[in-house]
Amino acid sequence: MTPDRALVYSILKNGIPGYNAAKRKGIQADDIKGEQDQAVFKLIEKFIPTGRMPSYEEIALFAHVILPPNDALLDSAMCADAIATRTLKTQLNDTIGQIGQKILVDPYKARTELQELLLKTNRADGRISSSNDPIVVEELEQRYLQAESKPEGMLGLSSPWQSLDRASLGLQNGELHVLFAKRKVGKTFGALAWFEHIWTHDIKSGEKALIISMEMPRWQIYRRLFAIKEKLNYELFRSGRLQPEQRERFFAYCNAMKTADSNRSEIIVAAADSVKTVADIVALAAQHRPRFVLVDAFYILGKDAKKPKWERTLENAESLKLDLCTMDIPVLATTQLSGSVGKQELDADTDAAAFAKGIGDYADASYGLFCDETMKADEQRIFRVMDAREFVPINLLINFSQSRQDYSEIKVLDEDGDINPAPAANTGGPRKKLEDLPDFEEGDQLKFGDDE
Repeated sequence: MTPDRALVYSILKNGIPGYNAAKRKGIQADDIKGEQDQAVFKLIEKFIPTGRMPSYEEIALFAHVILPPNDALLDSAMCADAIATRTLKTQLNDTIGQIGQKILVDPYKARTELQELLLKTNRADGRISSSNDPIVVEELEQRYLQAESKPEGMLGLSSPWQSLDRASLGLQNGELHVLFAKRKVGKTFGALAWFEHIWTHDIKSGEKALIISMEMPRWQIYRRLFAIKEKLNYELFRSGRLQPEQRERFFAYCNAMKTADSNRSEIIVAAADSVKTVADIVALAAQHRPRFVLVDAFYILGKDAKKPKWERTLENAESLKLDLCTMDIPVLATTQLSGSVGKQELDADTDAAAFAKGIGDYADASYGLFCDETMKADEQRIFRVMDAREFVPINLLINFSQSRQDYSEIKVLDEDGDINPAPAANTGGPRKKLEDLPDFEEGDQLKFGDDE
């Protein structure tokens, strides 16, 4: 008996649970060899919505296959695993040879095809589970004990803002967090400040973190990131006018980083010249296995597809959540907003509420970074949790100084506009109320900026 016939019999015997066991192994009808067995499998797929398996009589009538009854005890998962292994071997054998021939002619195209092969053959077991499974209960126990053993009950990666960490318990594996901001507000610096905090406090020796920049070249990301890490005045840094103490500290840091150290954590940066789609990011994540991923300006991904921006943006958000986060990686992604759309405007290509709300369907938490000219002068921003699934949203007044590289929390702003002192030291300016801040009231429309 072939694995294909064994799988068919096992599904007919075990019913829908047997079928689901095969699907969790990634089995598709095209994986089934033999015209008759494939026809029966396709018929089973048609019967699944009815909640039962086809009878042998129905198989003969609709699939035109005379299948002798068989009561053998066959394990659907084991049969499916044998077929999945065979399919993987075939795909690799058929494709790697062709790609290998292209390496000397066009290595870049060969690399792209290798990435596509990785994605095509990545069929991880599904994660459907049962409340009666001891493994499920043990996972809940372990997650509780993990929270109990950590300060403030942290379950994930930390942020520069203690009040946010107390509410969110950190960026956890498999979560997508999105930071919205208008142009010139500082979304990239804010995201990199968050990233640098994780790099410094959470990324262990030998671990990696990944940055995808769709708006800036790699060197510019590294320059900003190193400026934040070494507390360098960015304007003086970028213009080559650092004060002696900061200049000496910068070159000492460079010398240390140029010294090989296998135990040092590593930051991988990829830009728009090498990353075009979310699939490219998934391939990089599969290669480097990062602890954390930052995707800056994710709305630009897939631009070559020539789709409307709203459609492309929502597809990117969906893919980040369903393809990248499912690799058990916490992801922070940024995108742009503009406040020029009125509440009654419903133009599909500029319907900011649909954009933000659509992204929110996939994001575990959405954040907004806001300021006015006075706050810019004071080197401050409002960091607002616009929506969150697992915790109560909060509003923070934070430092936002590119001269001091200080992005720390100043105050918690409550819903009534009163300021509650944050546990960290107060280094901020005058007291503010929510009604004095830029307009980002609940329900306001949020519009994405134009592509560049």
